[in-house]
Amino acid sequence: MKSVTGTPAAVSPGRWAFFGAVFALVASMMTLWALASPLMAVPDEPAHAVRAAAVARGQITAPPSETVPWQLEVQVPRYIADTSAMPCFAFDPAASAGCQVPLAGDPDEIVAAATSAGINSPVYYALVGWPTLFLSGDAALYAMRIVSAVLTAALFAVAATSLVQLGAARWKVVAAAASLTPMLLFLGGSINPNAIEVTAAAALFTTLTLVLRQQTRPAVLWERAGLVVLSAWLLVNTRSIALLWTAIIIGVAFLLSDRATLRSLVSKVPSWIALALSAAGCVAALIWFTRPVPVVPEGELPPAPGLGGGFLSGVQYMADRTLDFAKAWIGLFGWVDQPAPELAVLVWTLVLGGLIGAAVLFARGSGRWATIVLLVSAVVVPPLSQGILLADYGFIWQGRYMMAIYSCLVLCAGIALDEMTPIVGTAARRRLISVAVWAMAIGHTVTFAWVLRRYVVGSGTWSEMLREPEWQPPGTWLGLTAAFAVVVIAAAALTLRARGLRIAEAPMHETTPSGVVAGSAPS
Repeated sequence: MKSVTGTPAAVSPGRWAFFGAVFALVASMMTLWALASPLMAVPDEPAHAVRAAAVARGQITAPPSETVPWQLEVQVPRYIADTSAMPCFAFDPAASAGCQVPLAGDPDEIVAAATSAGINSPVYYALVGWPTLFLSGDAALYAMRIVSAVLTAALFAVAATSLVQLGAARWKVVAAAASLTPMLLFLGGSINPNAIEVTAAAALFTTLTLVLRQQTRPAVLWERAGLVVLSAWLLVNTRSIALLWTAIIIGVAFLLSDRATLRSLVSKVPSWIALALSAAGCVAALIWFTRPVPVVPEGELPPAPGLGGGFLSGVQYMADRTLDFAKAWIGLFGWVDQPAPELAVLVWTLVLGGLIGAAVLFARGSGRWATIVLLVSAVVVPPLSQGILLADYGFIWQGRYMMAIYSCLVLCAGIALDEMTPIVGTAARRRLISVAVWAMAIGHTVTFAWVLRRYVVGSGTWSEMLREPEWQPPGTWLGLTAAFAVVVIAAAALTLRARGLRIAEAPMHETTPSGVVAGSAPS
């Protein structure tokens, strides 16, 4: 399953046009989610907003809070400190977002605020916190969300563009679309580093795999090396466990590598610079996350289920609920209290299960083994991590914590399927892809409206949502839903148009890993 590397492959400038189209559509969808979700309706969003505003003002580190265990104390504008009171609807399905009190007070008044995100790396927060330096109130919060959406969409576009340069993209485009779940769009339009973690992992995986499988001219190698470094830096600076994701991704990318390409990289300057810079970023992140930070006042521990439990009980608890936690990749909105509609769960279960299952059962060679490695990681890491953390922290694991590896898993399955001998004819494959893409488009739109209803009327009905909305997002819920449907249709059309696309322009005699002459017509 290795690519044949004769003359180095040249890459068409069209890759940037493709990147731009993907970026524009994904950024639009995430921005619409940013507007549709009530402010602070995302898990721990107040803590992340406080951290971002503090970092933007130069507070990289902070002392422990004397009043709130496990948190650090920073100095931020009062409206930022008051965000902790905004999720009045959390954990109450009957409460709409109409219970929110508008942010008030002098935006120039600086007060103390506690944040549970104080121990996180400052990189993400520096990237999204700067709007608070010249905006205030709701405008500043929405601006931070949109900045995060733009960064997340750019990383996803990098991953998608790298993917279609790995050969004719048939199942790969379905995999890319499937990895863009409603939950990822929701998180992308929020003040939370989780979405950056997911898309940075996907960008690192696809771009590093591309570098290790395809020889190219020096200018493009420099470009790809830079994207590898950027993706790695952003990934390792999201959460401490992202260092493990980075190690898994690097291992899987080398498993997928082409030996001849790998040997050629040894003598190329961009390879060594990218290696050195990536390693430096990982070491810096490791130092940051392992430094001692006294965030808990002596003798005080926050209440948490399972606190003080043993390793095996944590492993067993997580193992029993593997599929339940996996649903959170599809959608578990709000403060982990609003599940996705069953239609979305069904659609993504069939698409994701079909892609991963087919890759494991029918693919051959390194693509199959790489998929298996990622699948085992997705199943094994949560129980082991929760088992290790249970005694000190209790049951704290959430399904979205594994989204980075899930994303790489489905993308890897798409790569493996595109390199195998087709198990269905061209016409059947085209129908399957079309059905999958349009089913996901419907699932996205239904989920968007479903979550909006939760905040517009609480546990009210669709008719009440139309007649007596208790809360309206900017642009009204009906306007945002219509705009979202239009963008989703455009995204589905682009996905189907990209079916069979191969951006890389290979020499006449170069072949893809499946043995098919590169540059074949779309199917």
